[in-house]
Amino acid sequence: MLSRFLMEKKLTGDWKETTLIPSQGRVIPRMILLLGLGEVKEYSYLRLRELPPHLLETLKKLDALNVCLSLPYEESTNVDCGKLAEVLIEGIADCLGLSGYPFNGEWIKNLRLYFAEGEENFFEILLGVQTAKSILEEQIQIRIFVPSEDTSNPSSGIKI
Repeated sequence: MLSRFLMEKKLTGDWKETTLIPSQGRVIPRMILLLGLGEVKEYSYLRLRELPPHLLETLKKLDALNVCLSLPYEESTNVDCGKLAEVLIEGIADCLGLSGYPFNGEWIKNLRLYFAEGEENFFEILLGVQTAKSILEEQIQIRIFVPSEDTSNPSSGIKI
């Protein structure tokens, strides 16, 4: 479906282009939200820092509370996934203080972010989230859950 959208130029990846598509049961979430990040040469930590107001507005409209994110971080982008996680969380925290945005209240308190970057990048993402938590500790509460080593209970986690 994505390939067809790209070939038909219905999906371009332009900055803040927002596309919601059904997963058609191919992955567990029933919907996939794609947000355009613009041209690769413009992709940077500063550029990503501009995305959270749009991301949060979109998630709020969808009433989405559990969000799994995957951000591009290949060598060609000159960014790493841990720093991307940190910058995104800091950008979200910045949005909480903006007037005119409906991000305060119960919805934001119940928002859960998950990062789908694979096992090989787990510790890098964790470091980015921990860094954001230490920077923002007085501004917002961030709870970090990591997979348990107890394989008999895959849903268990450890609170850090």
